[in-house]
Amino acid sequence: MLMGKRLLIVGAFLLLISCAPIQQEQTNEVEKDINVPKQQEDSQDQLDTSNENATVHGFYTALSQGNGNLAVRYLMPEKREIGNFTSQGITNYYGGLEGRVSIDRVEQAGVNVWRVIYSYKETGKERCTDIADVSLVQRGSQWLIGKILPQQVCKADDKVVQEAIPNSDTAVGKNIECQTAGRQKFQDKLFADGDIRYVFFYSPSLDTCLLERKDSGPGDAFAAKLYNMFTNEMLVHYSTGGTDFCEGAKATGVAPRAECTTSMEEFNTWKAALSE
Repeated sequence: MLMGKRLLIVGAFLLLISCAPIQQEQTNEVEKDINVPKQQEDSQDQLDTSNENATVHGFYTALSQGNGNLAVRYLMPEKREIGNFTSQGITNYYGGLEGRVSIDRVEQAGVNVWRVIYSYKETGKERCTDIADVSLVQRGSQWLIGKILPQQVCKADDKVVQEAIPNSDTAVGKNIECQTAGRQKFQDKLFADGDIRYVFFYSPSLDTCLLERKDSGPGDAFAAKLYNMFTNEMLVHYSTGGTDFCEGAKATGVAPRAECTTSMEEFNTWKAALSE
């Protein structure tokens, strides 16, 4: 009887030893399965805010990936999940583009300010080119985005031609046509720290519709621009930030005919001339 118990104990011990490697192997496989997604997530959401250039490139690269969770981490904490800068909103819009964001050029435009030229394509529309001035602030060892000031919104590719000249026989009728066409393409936007307002009118001297865009905020920042509404060519520009942007747009051929004004009085003079 004693011999039988010993054999039973020895057998149970041998069974435990033989099962241990299998259990360890299974445990390792489970841990491997758990760790793989985390490693993939880390590689996709790698954040680099060590310098200004890295932050700007990182933010727009995240937009190109439709990765809102990563994009908002390049912003100052107080700017995150507010207005247009929500992780879900960024993911939904930029992730749903027919043609993802492509960074065309990034260059320093001032102290802690970088100018970004990038293009993208919404579903069913022409590919657009946008220009934005991105201001950065240093927080500890990180460089984070404090504000983004649009300088040009959706200039269509060169292949885009003027859609139409108003058909009405009267100036009043043409103005109405321009306003109707403008409201179909552009809407005023309200942000936490500013807004964008549009006005549309007919220009007899150019025989086409013009768009006046005014950007306000944050703080005292303000810019006014006149565009050909159909070709998106900038014709007149004013900004409290000076004429550097306008002169740069002329030099690079983005807006070769633009008038770079230094006051709203001068801007309105040009606007009145184009309205006659």
